[in-house]
Amino acid sequence: MDLVLPASVEAEIINAEMEQQADEHMVEAVEWAEELKRIDPGLDLVWVGNADDPELEPNRWHIRKRIPGSVDAYIALVGEGGSYRPPGAWMLEWLTANDLWNPRVHRDRSEAKRKLGEARDRARRLRAEQRQDHMAEAVRAARRIRDDRGMTQRSDLKAPSVIAEERRQRKKEEGIANPK
Repeated sequence: MDLVLPASVEAEIINAEMEQQADEHMVEAVEWAEELKRIDPGLDLVWVGNADDPELEPNRWHIRKRIPGSVDAYIALVGEGGSYRPPGAWMLEWLTANDLWNPRVHRDRSEAKRKLGEARDRARRLRAEQRQDHMAEAVRAARRIRDDRGMTQRSDLKAPSVIAEERRQRKKEEGIANPK
């Protein structure tokens, strides 16, 4: 047997559940904000609601970097294609990977550029070698075919006496006299 509740009581229950979920997300966000402050006291995690500033993504979490004497920097926490992405450990990994004061990051980036350059050189050499192979193959094919008759009538498979007789016949047909 189901219990029938008035609409106002049902709405209160739903609101309480939603508030609890929102509070859980806020508690988690506060924990991540504390982690950011451990990395840099100028970092903070903020929610940007309806914003008209072009540098801010509306309805998204942002990492705020307080810069004394200047405008604060905001980094939107977004996923693929600008989709919503909640705060998490990935923020710390992203910040570490993009820390330009860290010499390891510079080393990793320069290593990646060097490897990319090497891969491009290998690809360039491979294309050049493939072009040479293609040209050599075309030259070999051209040498196999002695006249315009193509591969259907290869003259190099006939006996030399037969070839000589065919040439004499062609010369007679063309009106060239036999030098004998």
